[in-house]
Amino acid sequence: MKHWQHRPPGAPPGKTPPEKAAPGAPKQARPRTAGPLARLRQMAGRPWFFAALCYAACLLGWLVMSLVGLGRDTAARASGRLAPFSLQAAECELVNAVLETDGEPDAAGGEMIRTLTDDPQLIWRNPDGRTLRTVRFAARYADSPREMCLYYTSAPEEPFSQDKRVFAVQSDDGESYLYTLPQGRIAALRLDPCSSRDNEIAVTGIQCNEPAGLLSYFAPGWFGAFRMALWPGLAAAALELVRQLWTLRGRGRGRRGQSAAPDAAT
Repeated sequence: MKHWQHRPPGAPPGKTPPEKAAPGAPKQARPRTAGPLARLRQMAGRPWFFAALCYAACLLGWLVMSLVGLGRDTAARASGRLAPFSLQAAECELVNAVLETDGEPDAAGGEMIRTLTDDPQLIWRNPDGRTLRTVRFAARYADSPREMCLYYTSAPEEPFSQDKRVFAVQSDDGESYLYTLPQGRIAALRLDPCSSRDNEIAVTGIQCNEPAGLLSYFAPGWFGAFRMALWPGLAAAALELVRQLWTLRGRGRGRRGQSAAPDAAT
């Protein structure tokens, strides 16, 4: 036996209209959607949240600083403050090394330097306050140069230290080394061309402020890439540790409150 349901006029066949709530019945509460703060708390509880946040902030800061550096160098080059110039070894103060050609080029077209110890140095002062961004050292060595680096200072009387030094990028032909200095005032340079005793160096050129490519402003280098991989990871680990300690603290408070409730009832 079929049961017929009453369908109001105009209702589509096969569908039953929703039942109306009885008068005085409580209305059903709609489920609330999580707000932005609640969603952020849920995401913060996931293990990848702080790592993604720290690395994203690092990449954003690196991109902003690269764009700022590009803008500063473009403005300095347009105003003439970042003009290319060249130096000679005879213009530098030699420490633990001697110039054997008296500033005149040898038959191979370079200034001959002989190192006296395993710590030779070429020191150049910047009395005119020129803007320096790159130094390309072109030389040929009789023996392996081993370690070489470029120190710089920001004040005239400031001593050279390992906190302010940069390392070279060797060219494809192996006859020149490019040093990129940080932006800011450069008061003096100390070039350590090698770390070997009795080594003969034919210096064929010291070029400063050569035009740099656009991609060079966005290349952090091996040391910069190491720091970009290390510091955000350490920051993320520290934040995750703080979050876990805060969670344990909240659980401890909840347990103390539950244990105190039966005592108050008795």
